[in-house]
Amino acid sequence: PEISVSLIISRLAVEDENRRQIFLPSCLTSKGIDSLMMVYLDEGDCRSGKPNPNYAKVLFNWPGNAGRLYSPSRDVRVKARRVYDASTEEMFKDGGGICYGSGVVICSDQVACKDISRNDFTLEYSFSERWLEKYTDSATVMNNLIYIFDFVDSAGMMTMPAHAHEESGLLAAIGIHVQGEYRMGIGSQMKESLSLLEVMAYNDFLKRHATRLEDALEWVYREYFPTEYEIEGFSLSLPAESATWLDKCKCIGPEIERVVKSYSLYSEYGTIDGDYFPYEDLKAFSTYKSMMPKKYAIAGSRFEPLARQLFSDQCLLSYRPNRDDDARCFYDLIRSSEVFDSDYPEIYLGAIEELIGKNLVCRAEDSGALLPTMRAACMKRIWDDGAIYLNRFGMKSNEAIDELVSDDILAYSRCLFSPDEADYLNYMYNNALFSNSRGLRNKHDHANAPVDDPNADEAKEDYYRLLILVIEITLKINFEFSDLTGQGGIEDFVDWPLYGENIRKQAKSLSAKRDDG
Repeated sequence: PEISVSLIISRLAVEDENRRQIFLPSCLTSKGIDSLMMVYLDEGDCRSGKPNPNYAKVLFNWPGNAGRLYSPSRDVRVKARRVYDASTEEMFKDGGGICYGSGVVICSDQVACKDISRNDFTLEYSFSERWLEKYTDSATVMNNLIYIFDFVDSAGMMTMPAHAHEESGLLAAIGIHVQGEYRMGIGSQMKESLSLLEVMAYNDFLKRHATRLEDALEWVYREYFPTEYEIEGFSLSLPAESATWLDKCKCIGPEIERVVKSYSLYSEYGTIDGDYFPYEDLKAFSTYKSMMPKKYAIAGSRFEPLARQLFSDQCLLSYRPNRDDDARCFYDLIRSSEVFDSDYPEIYLGAIEELIGKNLVCRAEDSGALLPTMRAACMKRIWDDGAIYLNRFGMKSNEAIDELVSDDILAYSRCLFSPDEADYLNYMYNNALFSNSRGLRNKHDHANAPVDDPNADEAKEDYYRLLILVIEITLKINFEFSDLTGQGGIEDFVDWPLYGENIRKQAKSLSAKRDDG
């Protein structure tokens, strides 16, 4: 059965750039394929006697678009899940693999608002207790979520979403990937874990000081939006502190829906009319429009081939013959070292000339060394982050982006969320788009599992993940209104150190590298 199972899974449900169509025998019904799958899950392949956990993972995350030819029965999916869990537990029981993680501490003797320490593959973020307890009003709590904690970055983008190019070329090619799955690399997993720890630690801290994150979020919609932006009609009612974690999970999902429906109505009509709510559906997060004509710059139709030459670690321009370069890509190489046409065999010079012709690389007037242009720098940001939030970029960068859009290398997006942000929200909230979605709203509103303990740790973590979605959506709507009206933001900065010594050292090192480039 392992040959049949391998063929069916690899051709119907796995991502494959060289996919070949197969035609199953007409006498082979779905029930017959289920029988094959069950035999394989019981017996494995003839060499090891164990089923491949990668195949088991595909079976319980079977993509919906493959269902027209075969869709595993629930018996197969449950069996596959159990096989996968058992295989993973056995694989790592002796400490195999790479251990990585995140830690969060609120430190009583730290003055700076935030600092970072690293121990091998573990990052620990520390936050000043002295700062956090000095101001616990709702406005400062929300500013802390923007400027101190790790929910959005300095460019106004959500930090948790996975990005298409965050993995190295080698890692991206390893293993089996289900069609339509949400791909999280180690970096995005660590960021998601870090945000979860931060929101749990900060809310526990606030509760010890007689307030909650939920109070600050309700204040935004109840008081801040009407006062700061003169926008009425938003509402948010988060669960009471006394509720069980399970009940909190069931209550918070509809509140997320209420917020995005309110925004959708306001963006379309300029007002929030409650009579329209029954006719407003929660759509994919990618469908919610910005009120700004140009919100983001994203990859255009001609982006990928040029970007791979500049930024992929698989591009041969990244490696000069007979040189011990350690740059990850050609872009990093020409920023950090003096690189000349003569460093490469003649066969590579056509690719370099193409990049120069597209004004992505230039030659220094004095030495002839290859250098990246502003256009290339803009493309690098999109390669790394998936989008550029235009209102947070300078005029010079925006001029380069206009040129790239004219060349179809970039495109403008008029959406509330960037494509990667929308994908992350869809992955966490519902089951509509990804075969491996967390689907936290559906999980708790549609009773997808029996409940042994309504205060179990799993329910607690699910609630805080949903609360993170409320925070992220609230911050993005607030940025939208601030861009639209020119209001909002911090007017008076408090004289208090923001970053600790470790962060300042890292920033100084990065700044030196930029200057050298």
